[in-house]
Amino acid sequence: MTEVWVPVKGYEGLYEISDQGNVRSLDGTRWNGTVEHPFKGRQLTFQNKKDRYLCITLSKDSKQVKVRVHKLMAEHFLPEPPGPVGKGKGCYQVDHKNDDPHDNRACNLQWLI
Repeated sequence: MTEVWVPVKGYEGLYEISDQGNVRSLDGTRWNGTVEHPFKGRQLTFQNKKDRYLCITLSKDSKQVKVRVHKLMAEHFLPEPPGPVGKGKGCYQVDHKNDDPHDNRACNLQWLI
């Protein structure tokens, strides 16, 4: 089966995410204050959060944002939930069907209240 890659929303041209739960940076250049240096894109390394979920750090315009991979996957590969997303009563959250918080494949994720 072929891994399907799509641009990360808000980070187009910088990062891509796949339906298998992988995230990669793309080839580009960085400005060091004097000259631009080319760099090779790579698959990002996941970080474990204290709550067991995998995170990655995305960087754009010298600003870094840490995001949970399963939430990023849901945003890109699941249909929009029929109601609000969040932690409050009646809000939808991303659920891992097999209860493995490290299995972030699109086929293993669903919206639940």
